Amino acid sequence: MLSLPLRAGTAALLGLIAEGDSLIAMDLEDTLSHEGFYIVGPALSVAAALQLLEQTDPDAAVLDMNLNGELITPVAELLS
Repeated sequence: MLSLPLRAGTAALLGLIAEGDSLIAMDLEDTLSHEGFYIVGPALSVAAALQLLEQTDPDAAVLDMNLNGELITPVAELLS
């Protein structure tokens, strides 16, 4: 399990990003970080997203449905 940095008096929210477009992933990471999320990823493949889920239990996830030609269904199923 990852060790998360915490701000004084707050609990870190953990967010997973699985996005094939690096510019979109960077924008999502910036946006979610500003909202208080500690980000894992971005995962650029379904295999990478599944590996991150073995190590973490995110509070929220942003998933690209077609991640570089792979359907994200296995990741969504694991999150549900």
